[in-house]
Amino acid sequence: MTKEEFMITKRVMLAVLILSLFVSPLYAASPWNQGESSDEKTLAKFKFGLKNFLFGWTELFQEPHQTYKDKGNMLDGVAKGFTNTIAYTLGGAAHLVTSPFPTVDPELPDHGVDF
Repeated sequence: MTKEEFMITKRVMLAVLILSLFVSPLYAASPWNQGESSDEKTLAKFKFGLKNFLFGWTELFQEPHQTYKDKGNMLDGVAKGFTNTIAYTLGGAAHLVTSPFPTVDPELPDHGVDF
């Protein structure tokens, strides 16, 4: 890959990243984003982040169990459980850090941990 091709690839990836930041809020609001005031949203976002940060690891067992009940491919269930565990834990940390800013909404797969 030449330097020029590398720069073009880099620009395209940057454009896709920037576009995804503007388009992702259009898909679906997070469950915590239903509050009326900014204070309600901030507290709800903090609770949502704390729940996902502390209990994201449960997806490692919950997703394969659900796949088993649905008679699906167990390898897919384990893989999804592993990726959701990482996404929920890191996403929960991101929600905790950004809880004072309710307009910032890091999206989690399947809207995070579900109890």
